[in-house]
Amino acid sequence: MDPQQTRAYNDSIMYCNSLITQLEQEKDTIRSCFHGEPLKAYLEVTDMAIQRAKKLRSSLQYLQQMQP
Repeated sequence: MDPQQTRAYNDSIMYCNSLITQLEQEKDTIRSCFHGEPLKAYLEVTDMAIQRAKKLRSSLQYLQQMQP
């Protein structure tokens, strides 16, 4: 695989990991700011974002493994 392409995959996976970590941390922090329905809505959307980032990360890892 082209070194530049390898670096791009690695960077993208790293950014996904960073985003997932930040979103998880925000879920803990936001509990002191929101309560009730606003908190529930925030957590639902945040969980959706985390799942999408994990799905993207998995796709990137799979594509990286498929490269010769």
